[in-house]
Amino acid sequence: MGDDNAGTNYGAIYTYTNAIPDFISFDTYNKLSLSGITNPTSKIHALPTGAESTTTYDIGTATNIYIESAGTYTAEMKGSDGFALDSNVVGTVTPLPTTDLDIPGFPNNSAPPRTSIPYTNSIGQTNYTGAKYSLTYNGDVYEITVDSEEQGGDTYNPVTSVWARGWHLFTKIITSEDVGGGTTTNFAQYNSANYTTVPAHVKIKLPSAKVAVGGFLRESRNNHISGFIIQGSNNDSDWTDLYTGTTIGKTTGVTFTFSNSTAYQYYRLRVTSLSSGSNDYFRLDAMNIHFFGYVAAPSLTFDGYNKYTFTGTDSGSTYKLKYESNTYDLGTITNVYIANPGTYSAEIKGATNFALSSNVVGTVTQVDVYDYTNATEQKIIASDGASQDEFGYSVSIDGDYAIVGSKNEDTGGSNAGAAYIFKRSGTSWSQQQIIYASDKQASDQFGTSVSIRGDYAIVGALHEDTGASDAGAAYIFTRSGTTWTQQAKLVASDAASGDRFGESVSISSDYAIIGTRYKNSSTGAVYIYTRNGTSWGSEQKLTASDGAT
Repeated sequence: MGDDNAGTNYGAIYTYTNAIPDFISFDTYNKLSLSGITNPTSKIHALPTGAESTTTYDIGTATNIYIESAGTYTAEMKGSDGFALDSNVVGTVTPLPTTDLDIPGFPNNSAPPRTSIPYTNSIGQTNYTGAKYSLTYNGDVYEITVDSEEQGGDTYNPVTSVWARGWHLFTKIITSEDVGGGTTTNFAQYNSANYTTVPAHVKIKLPSAKVAVGGFLRESRNNHISGFIIQGSNNDSDWTDLYTGTTIGKTTGVTFTFSNSTAYQYYRLRVTSLSSGSNDYFRLDAMNIHFFGYVAAPSLTFDGYNKYTFTGTDSGSTYKLKYESNTYDLGTITNVYIANPGTYSAEIKGATNFALSSNVVGTVTQVDVYDYTNATEQKIIASDGASQDEFGYSVSIDGDYAIVGSKNEDTGGSNAGAAYIFKRSGTSWSQQQIIYASDKQASDQFGTSVSIRGDYAIVGALHEDTGASDAGAAYIFTRSGTTWTQQAKLVASDAASGDRFGESVSISSDYAIIGTRYKNSSTGAVYIYTRNGTSWGSEQKLTASDGAT
């Protein structure tokens, strides 16, 4: 009211577009993302389609929310710079694709429809126009746009012509191209933004949003690019930086990866700077974006028998499990053994990712160990196996890890010994690491005995000579990530020649036990050690109450 532009007190209404940012967005598959508030702690109010009431989840610092059900999701976000309430109505939740997306090529002597885009570069040239290509393939429409393109031919020929260079950047088609004044090399057709004003762009629009995890770039004829960014967008105007690089090069190019779980429909190369020199331009040979490697949601997985595990989660995640009317707060426990079939629903909370996951179990088979008569057998062998190594002399298994002793392996000397650690992924076992004694010597027979539990493994070397000849020793290893390192070497405080300490070993939690059957004229003894932090001490020697020689 009171606006006089059209007359005294005529009044006016003002409308604003996008005045409020989108704080909660959906990737069209199964993920909601929170943004727009700095360092938020958040709650999600979920009202799945058909539900009678809303469920509230305290998601903490997580900004990715993986869902299983369509419905209305409201984010309550509180950060250092503001507070926001925003909702997103999800119509359909669909599984993530798992296959690579190949940009289609086209038959000989044809090309996708091309529209010229007027372009004037930094020295006033107008003959190297931009181009926009459009191709329908299997009912899907692809579009590729380049700021400037040197055509070099009116019809497409895979050997001599350079028609549709912009399109060929993405197709992985290799053709023969004159490079550097007469030298013929196998290059894909290249795009040329001759004497361009940077930034300049090469862009692709996909039929639908896809997740990209990396790609490959290579220049043709020149090494002129000195700065570039790979970006993604879902509206062709708001771009997110996925990867920032400097040089690309014309020989090997550059392969890049990035951590990206958001599906974008548009991807582009943004050239931000060129190297100095009189030829201020660039020519690309290949721009292959890898549209695969979709980030799987954290989930609740059943082993087919009686155990649930949580997979794909953030380190340090906490879990809640609901069965019928009961909800169990599991803390950081990742293995859950169940007694009854039915629907189990999980709430998975990590620092970055929060997920709701459910699993329906039809049959529960109670087993202390798996019935291997119905399982798949796998034979594992040493990666460097050799005659007389005796790989398999001792074995131990716990969860997803197995250790195998090879007491006559010769890396450290004849019969010095080694142990091999294998890890299970799904139903397949693969070698993770070979471990040796830090002071390995010939004839120690490290690997005579082995035991593994959790992140710790122990290996006996009954002929090790630190305490006395053939007195024996045991070595403890600990795992960090995928690497096993020696944490301690144990020898008996009363070691004597011929004891063979380490002929048997076992480890569990903070305790290790080591047998020495030849102690005291073959009466035998065992030694128990306790872990304190990274140290193993507090030795206790045990003998049989009725021991005899």
